[in-house]
Amino acid sequence: MAMNELGAYSGMRRTVGPDGPNFFLLGAHKSGTTALFHDLTRHPGVFPAPVKETFFFADHAEYARGLDYYERQFFSGARDYPARGEGTPKYLFEGDVVAPRIRHYLGPAKARMIVLLRDPVKRAWSHYRYTQLRRGLPDRKSTRLNSSHLVISYA
Repeated sequence: MAMNELGAYSGMRRTVGPDGPNFFLLGAHKSGTTALFHDLTRHPGVFPAPVKETFFFADHAEYARGLDYYERQFFSGARDYPARGEGTPKYLFEGDVVAPRIRHYLGPAKARMIVLLRDPVKRAWSHYRYTQLRRGLPDRKSTRLNSSHLVISYA
């Protein structure tokens, strides 16, 4: 089979099936996508993908597996739920690849894009702290945060 401009194989089904997603959660890093995704998983009318970030529409190898694989892997049994979705923040930053692929599969179906953004200074500070803690590094920098600047000075 030949691959088209979207990175899909020519024999791939074009539209989303009855179990497929009807919402996508995307956003900036450290903007609350994980918290919102976990809150949505507790709602009885929502069928979330079993993993928050599927990366399906952004990852070329995953996407090449086709929508049938995607629905079996992440949305099997979702048919009776009014809301079915996944949360891959990366989709926001890979829009030139992801948007045409989602459009290709959804066809006339409607999906909601839930986009979370955050004040850039607070987001940068949160990401810095997250990175420090994740690496197990002591906080060797004195920092000052105000409404318009993040100042980091090495001590």
